[in-house]
Amino acid sequence: FGEIDAMAVRDMSAAIAAGVAAGNVEMAGVDAETMELPQDEDERKRQEKLLAEVEARRRLQALVVPTDDGEVRQRLRALEEPVTLFGEGKMERRDRLRKLMLGAAEEGRDLSGLMDAATTVEQEVVQNELFYTEGPAELLAAREAIAQFSLRRAKARIEGQARRAADPEEDSAAEAAASAAACKRLVTQCSELGDDRPIQSCAFSPDASLLAAAGWGG
Repeated sequence: FGEIDAMAVRDMSAAIAAGVAAGNVEMAGVDAETMELPQDEDERKRQEKLLAEVEARRRLQALVVPTDDGEVRQRLRALEEPVTLFGEGKMERRDRLRKLMLGAAEEGRDLSGLMDAATTVEQEVVQNELFYTEGPAELLAAREAIAQFSLRRAKARIEGQARRAADPEEDSAAEAAASAAACKRLVTQCSELGDDRPIQSCAFSPDASLLAAAGWGG
């Protein structure tokens, strides 16, 4: 059958490669486009800008972006970008993430780190769920004292309501009027600043040694 000289094969391959590079040879089944760079400087810069835009669009389409909207939001949060913009839908949010990821890749940032950051954000969101922890003994004692005080007040209130319901002669309105008349006979001897803003309410402690005030200033 004969033999093909190896040197001839190499020369033929080199000639074909040179022809393809010059645009004189078109390979079958291969999409190829030959563009001549213009001699004018402005035209050359415009052509380079156009080629850069085409390359950017190609890289943008090739970039893998999650389709789940929750994952898209997590990656945006990991990039310290707004999770959503006014009037933005799921597709617009996904396209915005794609552009941000492309910009991060062009800046040399490691996108695998972005995945780790998104996972960390997801874990932080999960950790925000309700959980219980054991409180100190002081907290338990304070809550028991509050409960006992509240129960005594509730018992007295219920007994008073039952007494007034059983005795029609008792009039709560008359009792309130008598208390208001007694307050009119009181004289102010001193005052104390409770808050920078108006006081909303106040109440004495159970032993009447302290007066607790609540103001609008918090």
